[in-house]
Amino acid sequence: MSLRIGAVGVQRVSAKLLEHGFLVSLPVFDSGYDLVSDWGGKLHRIQVKSTIGNEDQRRRKIKFLAVKGPGYGWASRMNAHKAKSIYSRSDCDTFIFYHITQDALFVMPRAKMPKTKSIYLEPNSKWRDNWAVIKD
Repeated sequence: MSLRIGAVGVQRVSAKLLEHGFLVSLPVFDSGYDLVSDWGGKLHRIQVKSTIGNEDQRRRKIKFLAVKGPGYGWASRMNAHKAKSIYSRSDCDTFIFYHITQDALFVMPRAKMPKTKSIYLEPNSKWRDNWAVIKD
């Protein structure tokens, strides 16, 4: 299920980027990013993280895992012996977090990411639909 959720997220983010006028490229294999966006010749390596739930009711925020590899489901259990690591600056330039059931996208530069394995975003966060992050 986890890999399927990730695939849905990458495809939805690709479609949304195209709707906003970006060119989108997909790497042949995942080397730390899922997509490359092109806005007027400005390229961004984008890592997509998706979820179908994980709302933290106590905090009223949406939880996303920001670790390398699948976060939930059978794919994550198969790799349970591998320690989950956070992304470094050399892995990607931008994160796009996608909540499938809310159809909500959050665009955040890698430099603004906390150095944690989970990130909590408010539904109306300043990062929601913040396409300026990858247009600059």
